[in-house]
Amino acid sequence: MNHILYDYNNFNRLHPLTWVYNFFKNLPYFAITLYLGLYQNQREELIYILITIILGIFIIPGNILKWYYFTFMISENEIILKSGVLSRKQRNIPIERIQNVNVKQDILQRILGIAKVEIETAGDIHTEAALEFVKLKEADEINRIIRLYQKNLSKNEQIQNQEISQNFEEIKSETFQTSDKSNIIFELSNKDLILFGMIRLRPLFLVYGIWAMSFLSQFQNLFMQLSNYLESTVNNFSHIPIYYLIGLFLVFLLFSFIISWLIDILWTFAQFYGFKLMKDGNKLFSSYGLLSKYSVTIPLKKLQQISIQTNPIKKKLDFYSMTLYTAGYDLTYNKSPIAIPLAKMELLKKTSQDIFPIDIPKDFERISEKSIRRIFIRLLIQFTPFVLLSYFFINFYVLFFLALMPLFYYIAYLRWKNRSYSIQSDIIFIKQGIWYQKINIIPIKKIQTLHISETFFQRRLFLSTIHIDTAASQNISDALIPDIDSETAKIILKNINDKFKSSNKLRFN
Repeated sequence: MNHILYDYNNFNRLHPLTWVYNFFKNLPYFAITLYLGLYQNQREELIYILITIILGIFIIPGNILKWYYFTFMISENEIILKSGVLSRKQRNIPIERIQNVNVKQDILQRILGIAKVEIETAGDIHTEAALEFVKLKEADEINRIIRLYQKNLSKNEQIQNQEISQNFEEIKSETFQTSDKSNIIFELSNKDLILFGMIRLRPLFLVYGIWAMSFLSQFQNLFMQLSNYLESTVNNFSHIPIYYLIGLFLVFLLFSFIISWLIDILWTFAQFYGFKLMKDGNKLFSSYGLLSKYSVTIPLKKLQQISIQTNPIKKKLDFYSMTLYTAGYDLTYNKSPIAIPLAKMELLKKTSQDIFPIDIPKDFERISEKSIRRIFIRLLIQFTPFVLLSYFFINFYVLFFLALMPLFYYIAYLRWKNRSYSIQSDIIFIKQGIWYQKINIIPIKKIQTLHISETFFQRRLFLSTIHIDTAASQNISDALIPDIDSETAKIILKNINDKFKSSNKLRFN
């Protein structure tokens, strides 16, 4: 195996099919332009001619040149990447800074036999470097080689020629042995996967369902009878009885919900098919995907926060999910890996023993009841502009708005009821959420900063918010305790600070 390491010690290009993949990825834009320019009698339009020329002259050759001038090498100390056609760039990534090496494949990449390798470093919310694309076998070799070099650096040793083959084979035997049941700490069966899709119920997919219903309505043959009936029954939309419109809307919403539910089941099944979670030393490895394949590395030493999620239906059936927030996590890119998509609480706790032992307390402290009034007023303020616009443009009855006020109060009540916290000797637990219910688990030793904030309305009610920042939770609502009595907040802040100092003394002594 010596030659494999030596091959990567020299500069290599990406797989030649990289530019073919990029061509196919841009093919829809190219096809639309040709269709408009050649088949829609718009050949005289200068804009279509220019776009076609740009696509033909710059994009296709540009992809080839970009592939030709991108090279990389892996030495025992760093990864070096060179790129750029007109402006040349070089990036050096020290081996010891690399935390994650993730391998991903979408459906087209699987057909072409190539994969994307993402290299992430400590403290960076973005992917530090991406090799787009290499052979799947090469992606696995790159992962092994990086681990080999990191292992030798951790021992403060230089790799000797006679040790290369032995060490490489050792790393090879450790990496992604999905067939070895001893490495698997959690596995999702197809039955549980379908159940996961059925009870996931994400509101966002309702938008997809409504879009699908609107798309189907374009087929006149399916809706001709309904259209004729409506046209023969009413001459003017304004004359339709209100109860009739409400009935049509409810039927439309019901079918949209059913379609969105089915889409969510299929989407979930394709996304998490064959899900396995494996542990090797201080790292977790997950692999999953039907059409797109993912192999994700989760370094436990970067673990900053754990989140256990459920919804009212899942909770009734005692099903939960677990997400791990690592250093560098950023909500904007939603890159936090799901460790357990779906499991009973007992199994989740058992599996978590290999990750981070969890003992959820039975008693939680609720935030101040004055939070109900603050949330209720905020909802009214947020909804008022919509009411005013509706009144002036579509004669929206204000009475409807008044009828919604009890609903706003009930939402405010639920938000207060589901927001609570518990501060243990070394862990902080925070509950939140009405539909997406979460228990966020924050080890005190991972806290970076603590502070209290008070808005104008909070000051009037003598309330405060405690912000708990880790390397994974800065500027997100999952790591804060809002609407606590100001005096209580100061006591809690001092209590957490004392526990933090005690935890760090134990860690460094």
